[in-house]
Amino acid sequence: MKVIKSFIVGLTIGILFAPQSGSKTRKRLRRVFRNYKDEAKGQLANVAGAVESKAHNTKKAIEKL
Repeated sequence: MKVIKSFIVGLTIGILFAPQSGSKTRKRLRRVFRNYKDEAKGQLANVAGAVESKAHNTKKAIEKL
């Protein structure tokens, strides 16, 4: 997770200091963060699915006892 955060901070700093107009920079930042947000949502859905599966399996194991 630290690697991802470091990458985003570095990318943001690089974009902010790039020789572009402010509007282009803001559009680029929005696109980068939108993609990052979508990726984070996907990972969260995967984690939620794994937790749900573990809970289901645990419930089945308890019922067998």
